Amino acid sequence: MNEEIQTKLFVRYIKENVKNINIITIKEEKIGFFDGKILEDNTFKIDNIVIIKEYQYREIEEAILNEIMFENKDIMKKRN
Repeated sequence: MNEEIQTKLFVRYIKENVKNINIITIKEEKIGFFDGKILEDNTFKIDNIVIIKEYQYREIEEAILNEIMFENKDIMKKRN
């Protein structure tokens, strides 16, 4: 798939999911986003996590997931 098609698909995806998009920042720098939502059974689902290339493979993925879980801990407690 060429870059133009990828960009169009990405823009469409963002527009369709804007209400679930959360920006990921480190020291006030935007480094990516994730889209997560509360489902009908009151669980929290993460669909995608996107990190800019400069921050990929820096072993921050676990920290990002831990932060997402921490921010949504009340939802996760209801499930257990």
